Amino acid sequence: MKPLIIKGTEYSPEITFTPDTAVFVISGESRPEDAGKLYNTVLKWLEEYLAEAGKGNTGLRFEFKLLYFNTVSAKYILEILRLLHISHSQGHKIQVVWHYKAKDEDIKESGEEFARLVNLPFEFIKE
Repeated sequence: MKPLIIKGTEYSPEITFTPDTAVFVISGESRPEDAGKLYNTVLKWLEEYLAEAGKGNTGLRFEFKLLYFNTVSAKYILEILRLLHISHSQGHKIQVVWHYKAKDEDIKESGEEFARLVNLPFEFIKE
């Protein structure tokens, strides 16, 4: 499967999903004008990847390095986490890593809330 690479902008996150390394990263700010278009592309690609991953189950590291995200983006982040949860519940190894700046309690607390909503191994990294 080909990687999914979407360059970030001032308003939308950078998406780097690399199947060869099984490290997927969403970073930057997420307040895109058309969140549905961006995230539906991400969700479709991720669904296909997870369907294929069941054949190898080598593990997946999913990293969020968000500086800011709006409410609409939060809905899609939760949908991504739900897809990961389903795959994890089917026996696939998935690790979620939530990065946050030392002085950014809002991003940290958002990650903690997401962790409470889904049953996935979460790691929090303060930078």
